[in-house]
Amino acid sequence: MARGHLCTEREQTVSVSAQGCAQVTNLRARVVNEHTAEENVRARQPLCALGSLSARSVSDSCSLGCKGFWHSGGVARIMCICFVYKVDKGEPKVIWLAGLHVPESYLTALVQAACRKNGWPLDRSTLYTKVTPFRSEVEVTDRPKEGCFASGLYLEGADWDMEKGCLMTSKTKVQVVELPILKIIPIKTHCLGLEDTLRTPVYTTSTRRNEMGVGLVFEADLCTNMDISDWVLQGVCLCLNTDM
Repeated sequence: MARGHLCTEREQTVSVSAQGCAQVTNLRARVVNEHTAEENVRARQPLCALGSLSARSVSDSCSLGCKGFWHSGGVARIMCICFVYKVDKGEPKVIWLAGLHVPESYLTALVQAACRKNGWPLDRSTLYTKVTPFRSEVEVTDRPKEGCFASGLYLEGADWDMEKGCLMTSKTKVQVVELPILKIIPIKTHCLGLEDTLRTPVYTTSTRRNEMGVGLVFEADLCTNMDISDWVLQGVCLCLNTDM
């Protein structure tokens, strides 16, 4: 079921990326043409008359930058889903959640697959997370029997202590850090006993919402040896995308 969801994600990504490539190409050509026209006008007009020409060119350049940023993310999605992941031959060892159009659907599919496999009631099952000691996907040798490994999560408002395996105070002037690879595990609700754990919201972007106004993806479990209220007051959260 989770593999089928990845196949759907791959098809959507290829379609959207093809449209994005065409838009970026057309926009780049338009900006280049207008820049050439501006240079021709600049050669014929005095400096005092050039003020009105800069606003539009800056606007188009900004649009091109935004399109370029989106396009680079789209290319990364294609590489991860179509080429690296090769979902037709099996699910990947590590999932890049930010590369999925709707990561919530994939997580729901994980729970449904575990319930079908183990005979659990779906309404009494949930997800539990555990931060692994792996910093890179290269360190992961195989995917877990239940659930998945997820990469590309960023911790905001705190830091992660690799030795103690828990949250720690952020370093000076460092607001966002990359979290080690996270293990997401389906589990029955009554078996979930959390102590000294912060239920940390995972958002799509650092603004804590996407363009559709939807931000919360799921809640991750992060160990802590400090009072949970301290982290809540600091606004600790996880993001799938960051501006750093």
